Amino acid sequence: MMEMNFEVIGKYFNFIHEYSHGDTFFLNINRYEKNSVGHSIRISEYPYDDNWKVLLSEPSFNQDWIHFLLTKRCFNKIDNNISNELLKIKQQGLKFYGKYIDYTPRYIILKKFFRKILIMIIGRKNLSKISKILIDIGYKLKHIK
Repeated sequence: MMEMNFEVIGKYFNFIHEYSHGDTFFLNINRYEKNSVGHSIRISEYPYDDNWKVLLSEPSFNQDWIHFLLTKRCFNKIDNNISNELLKIKQQGLKFYGKYIDYTPRYIILKKFFRKILIMIIGRKNLSKISKILIDIGYKLKHIK
């Protein structure tokens, strides 16, 4: 949802709220804040209604700029705690607000760089053939008993 504008996110949440029932789980893994649509989109401002019970809420493993939020649809007002949790998420995300950085891992950047170099040296078709051969070898090695 982080690439969507807030209007589209609202439509998705309306759909989820309308068609979910008491056994519905909703897993939301998103950045605390992202500006991909020209303005800030924050997970703490997603339009959850009050009928959600938080099962798990924590920064994502090894990616502290992303939050992992697992909720379950719950119509018992005593168990519903999404509003309080969104406030906690907002506090956790404050250190990332206004500091959006492309967190593309370095190995992906290096992979793209080496791929361009190899294409320049041996050509796209040859690189594709070599890749297929290496994948086949890897598959056969993996399945040796």
